[in-house]
Amino acid sequence: MLPQCDVLLIAAGLGPETRGLIDAGRLALMKPTAFLINIGRAAIVDEEALYDALSGNRIGGAVLDVWWQHWSPEHPDRRPSRFSFHELSNVLMTPHCSGFTEGTADASSAANRCTMS
Repeated sequence: MLPQCDVLLIAAGLGPETRGLIDAGRLALMKPTAFLINIGRAAIVDEEALYDALSGNRIGGAVLDVWWQHWSPEHPDRRPSRFSFHELSNVLMTPHCSGFTEGTADASSAANRCTMS
């Protein structure tokens, strides 16, 4: 199926069966114009393989709403990846906020008001 897809959207949870599921072999099956969108978990996609595919223009681009590494007080300068995805012109990175909209904020606020009454 990957050779036929224009967009691959990853919205799965991370588990033993999904970790590394999208590897170099699967990325190589994608069209050179295809986009990968990951709103699930970063480790579902092989980090190095994705960087190589994007930097080599072997796929069209990616939208990454997930990170392989996370900031912490012990590591305040930690970047989202070991690789420079943020320097690639065919990548958009967001801070794992794809599920947040005004509608979800309003619904959450309303739910909180109901439970506080």
